[in-house]
Amino acid sequence: MTLHCNPKGICSYDYLITGDSFHATTTSKAARKGSIIHEDLEYSVTREGLLNDKWLLIGPSSTVAIASKKSVFSRTYCLTFDDQEFTLTQSLISRSMNLTGPNTDVTIEAVHAFTRRATISGASSSPLLTLFAFWITALTWQRNAANSSAGVSAN
Repeated sequence: MTLHCNPKGICSYDYLITGDSFHATTTSKAARKGSIIHEDLEYSVTREGLLNDKWLLIGPSSTVAIASKKSVFSRTYCLTFDDQEFTLTQSLISRSMNLTGPNTDVTIEAVHAFTRRATISGASSSPLLTLFAFWITALTWQRNAANSSAGVSAN
C-alpha cells in the first residue's frame, strides 16, 4: 500500500490522502483537536487532559483508538486499537515515523525536507489506524515547525 498525503494549502496541516481506490481527509483544528474523514464517516480527534499527550479517536458511537506519548522526552507514541498495542516511533535523523504492531509495519515520511507532502507505505491491519498515526505525525511536524520558528526574530 502506498498513500499520497497532500496538504490542502501551502501553509496547511490539513491533508487530502489518496491511493488506489482510497480517499480520506484529515484536519487539524485549534486547541490540538482535529478530525479524520474516511469511508464517508467522520471521526474526531481530541486531547484528553491538560499536561499529558493522550489523544482519543472518537467514532460515531464510541472511542475507536487511543494514542499516548511514552514520556515528555520521548519521540514514541503507544497506540491502542481493537484491543491491540501499536508503537509509533519518530526516526532520530529525519521526520519519518514508523508504525509497528500486529500485522502492521508502516512508514510515514515527508517527500523531501522542505515540504509538507508525505507518503505512507507498508502493510497495515487497518486503514483507520494508519490515518490516526498520520494525524499524530502531522501534529508532531506542526509542533516541531512552531518550536523551530519560535526563536526567529523579525529584525
